[in-house]
Amino acid sequence: MPNVRRQHQRLAESREAWQDERMAPDTLTDLLKLPSGERADLAMALWASLDDAQRGAELALTREQAAEFDRRLDEHRADPRSALPWEDVRRKLLNRP
Repeated sequence: MPNVRRQHQRLAESREAWQDERMAPDTLTDLLKLPSGERADLAMALWASLDDAQRGAELALTREQAAEFDRRLDEHRADPRSALPWEDVRRKLLNRP
């Protein structure tokens, strides 16, 4: 989970940067008080405002993520039968029999 921790840290730092440098301190706080539907709409509008190159840059994998992806793909190619159906994975994640 180190990548998740790193992403959370990056998000926290990004949030601090927005609060400190790019918008009035109360603006983000006020936006976070919006109802969830309005926050989701705002997030979608912000995402839609990015062009393909900007989206690609934000979704670029880190070197570590790309290596892990390649490792898993190689593992799958070596033994495709090891893959689990989504329904099984979902059931395990939700802890349902």
